[in-house]
Amino acid sequence: MSSSDSNKKITLVALDGESFQLDVAVAKTSEAILSFLDENRSCNEFPVKVVTGQILAKVIEYWKNHVEAGAEGDEEELKRYDAEFVKNEGQFMEVLKAATYLGLSDFVSLIGQAIGATIDGMKSREELCEYFRTVHGINLEEDEEIQEVDALASDLSML
Repeated sequence: MSSSDSNKKITLVALDGESFQLDVAVAKTSEAILSFLDENRSCNEFPVKVVTGQILAKVIEYWKNHVEAGAEGDEEELKRYDAEFVKNEGQFMEVLKAATYLGLSDFVSLIGQAIGATIDGMKSREELCEYFRTVHGINLEEDEEIQEVDALASDLSML
């Protein structure tokens, strides 16, 4: 990172059009944005068209906190922050989508572990299905239709 990066800003634009200013020095810790900036040196706007502004704001908060705390070398503070973040986060799949899109590998790993822990704590198939239906918006009728199509496809494959 060059010293001039600390004064520069990039605008991240969410799916719903909400925009956020971010220091280029922070933004360059994203694999996707770093690559984008290398290819588009004059562009100062990066579209994040996979999530809403509400989700992007959470990701940016986490991201900035990690870059700042990481620069200070405070590993214990980062661990506390991560634990608190995943404890209070209810939209893991959307946050994961944004983190993956941005190439924030440590964040992807943290959210993946949190999703795994959530799933691991579930006692039944119904509970698991309910969790993912909520996340992906699949209702009971759609689930039944999918099961019927799967059964038909299975029957056809045996012919």
